[in-house]
Amino acid sequence: MSGKAARTAAASGGVKRPHRYHPGTVSLREIRKFQKRLVNISLPCSILRLMYSTELLIRKLPFHRVCREIAQGMEGDFRIQGLRFQASALGAIQEAAESHLVMFVGRSAAAGADMVVSEGPEQRDPR
Repeated sequence: MSGKAARTAAASGGVKRPHRYHPGTVSLREIRKFQKRLVNISLPCSILRLMYSTELLIRKLPFHRVCREIAQGMEGDFRIQGLRFQASALGAIQEAAESHLVMFVGRSAAAGADMVVSEGPEQRDPR
């Protein structure tokens, strides 16, 4: 052994350690792999760009106002008063709502153009 391998083997008692990726590297690789399987490339480019972008489509403040208004409308039903929201919670709601909306539009565009949208392997029909 030479160089760094010799130093690490000597420091750990002569046993070479197995290779380890940085935290999160493998999970990011898996996310990219499953995203490629999620949608066939036959969708329009504008919808694909929306699916893989991280920017928000709706402005934050108007969306937060709508969420608060809906929650206030439900206050009377559940006898809850003075609801407060964390900014991160409203952001998560917005991310989920926009993701659902984009997937819905993508599927309807694919269905309208007689295209096939492939689901993940776990959602396919086992025929």
